[in-house]
Amino acid sequence: MGILGLRKKGESEMVFVESVPYNKDNKEENLHRLIEKNPKLVVLEQEDGSRLPTAVIGSRMRLPSGEELDLLLMDAQGTLTLVELKRGRTAREVIAQILSYAADLNLMTCEELEQCVRENTRYDSLEEVVEKLREEEADSDDFDIDEVSGRIEECLKGKKLQLLIVSYEVDEETKKIARFLRETYGMKIWCVEFDYFKNEEYEFFVPETIGVEDVKQIASKEPSSTKRAYKVFFDEIIDRFRKREESVSVKPARPVHQYKVRVGHSGIHFEWAFHKRPERWFEVGLHFERPSEDENRKLLERFENIKDELQRALEGMQLNFQRRWGKKWARIYIANQKTEMDEELKNWAVETMLKFYRVFKPRLDKILKDEG
Repeated sequence: MGILGLRKKGESEMVFVESVPYNKDNKEENLHRLIEKNPKLVVLEQEDGSRLPTAVIGSRMRLPSGEELDLLLMDAQGTLTLVELKRGRTAREVIAQILSYAADLNLMTCEELEQCVRENTRYDSLEEVVEKLREEEADSDDFDIDEVSGRIEECLKGKKLQLLIVSYEVDEETKKIARFLRETYGMKIWCVEFDYFKNEEYEFFVPETIGVEDVKQIASKEPSSTKRAYKVFFDEIIDRFRKREESVSVKPARPVHQYKVRVGHSGIHFEWAFHKRPERWFEVGLHFERPSEDENRKLLERFENIKDELQRALEGMQLNFQRRWGKKWARIYIANQKTEMDEELKNWAVETMLKFYRVFKPRLDKILKDEG
C-alpha cells in the first residue's frame, strides 16, 4: 500500500493518507462522472508541461450508428479524444469498442458531429465550445474557428483522433494491444489508471498515463499544413534577420504562429505573431511578460512617456501600447492587416523587426540598468 504525505507550507506537521483499491468502495461508473466533470485529469501535457483547455462535448453520446460512446473530449485546438472506460471487460472487448467508435466518427461530417453535440450537450455549436475554451487560455485571441474546424475534420478522418482507455487499473493485455497499435499503425491510443488515496475528508486521484510518450512522438511527426506554412515563413524571415543582426537569439513559441527574439532580460522579448481575432493581422512587438503585472505596466509606461521620440525613430510607424494583455502582461506593437505569407509580408516583418530591435533594445537596456 502506498502513502501520501501532506503538509501546509511553512509547517512541519504532516498528514498521511494511505492508498486503497479504488474498486473497494467505488465502481468504474464513478470514474465516468469524475472525468466528465474534470477532463483535465486525463488530457495530454504539452511540451511546456501545460494542458490545453478541454471540454466534454459528449457523455454517453448516441452516434448515428446507434452506438453510445462514453466520453468525447475536444481541446482548444480542436483535437478530439474518445474516452472508453474498461468496466471489467476483457482487453479485446474494450479495444474493439473504442475502435468501433472511431470508425463511426470516421463516417461523420463536422455538421453531423455538431448536430450530435447539440442533441447531447448544453452547447448549441462547436463554435460555442471554442468560445468557452478561449476564456480559459491566456492567448485566447489566437484561437480561430476555421483552424479548429480543420483539426476536427482531420480527427474525423482518423488522422488526429486520440483514443483513451481509462480504468482504476489497466490490465497487461490492454496495455500490450494499445502498444501494438501505437508502434505498428501509429495510432494515438493510450491508457490512464489511477492511484487512489483517501481519508475521512478528502479523496486524492493521481492519474498514471501509459503510452503517452509514444503518442506525443507520433503526434510530433504529423505537422499540419498550417504548421508547415508557418515554419516555411518563419524560417525565411529568421534567416534574413540573423544576417542583419548576427548576435540575436530567436526561438519558436507556443503556438507555432509566434516567434520570439530574445533581449537578454528575463520575461521580456520581441515577437513576431499572427493573430486571428477579432480579425486577422500580423504583429511585430515588444512584450513584457514578467510575473508582476505592476512591473510590466511600469515598463510600458516608461516607453509611453517617450512615445513621440520612438515614433520619430521608427519613421512614423503607428505604435500601439497595450497595458493589459493576456492575464497580466503588457506590450508595444505595430499591426499589419496583411496576413498572406508572401514576399511582401516577409520583407515587412524583417525590416520592421530590425527597426524595432534597434530603437527599443538600447533604451530598454538603459531603463533596466537605471532601475538596477
